[in-house]
Amino acid sequence: MRDGLVDRTLARLELERRRIEERCSQNPLYWLQGHTKTENEKHVEQGVPFKQHFPKKTYFELLIHYMRTEKRLFIAKSREMMTSWLAMGMATHAAQFRAGVLVLVQTEKEDKVKGLIRYCSILYHNQDEWLKQRHELAAENTTELEWKNRSRIIGIPKGEHQVTHDAHDGHVIGAGLIQFGVGLMAQAVRC
Repeated sequence: MRDGLVDRTLARLELERRRIEERCSQNPLYWLQGHTKTENEKHVEQGVPFKQHFPKKTYFELLIHYMRTEKRLFIAKSREMMTSWLAMGMATHAAQFRAGVLVLVQTEKEDKVKGLIRYCSILYHNQDEWLKQRHELAAENTTELEWKNRSRIIGIPKGEHQVTHDAHDGHVIGAGLIQFGVGLMAQAVRC
């Protein structure tokens, strides 16, 4: 009897996780705001926790819509708007939940591209443990994340001349120009 109860409980847990995973895969904000966390280096002076779910900002849904539909998207950004975090959240979401995705992240300076790839790494490592187990990384370094599903996020420093092909699904240039769309490429323009 006890084994049957345990089995039913585990089956219900698995069904709930599948439901959550499906919703996460369909909705980047659901995943960002409920199943992973950012890290805030200024948490002490701001009086907030070091790790937090993505904030519920009203403009995030609109930005995601345009990230998915526009060929080119220029976003005026500030640290408080979290647009770099959102762009890297979209990159991480695309790579994790879709097989064979290639997202290029391009900046003028190597330290900036490493910082943006670090955002992706933080979001991956701070998500629910069971999601990490279902979406395992194959490799990780300071300029690249690769999932076992053959998806990759690659950081490319030193300007627009570094991109030499268009076989990728997303392109972020200095988190100012963003393109996420199946099989579409953003023009490599300098922001």
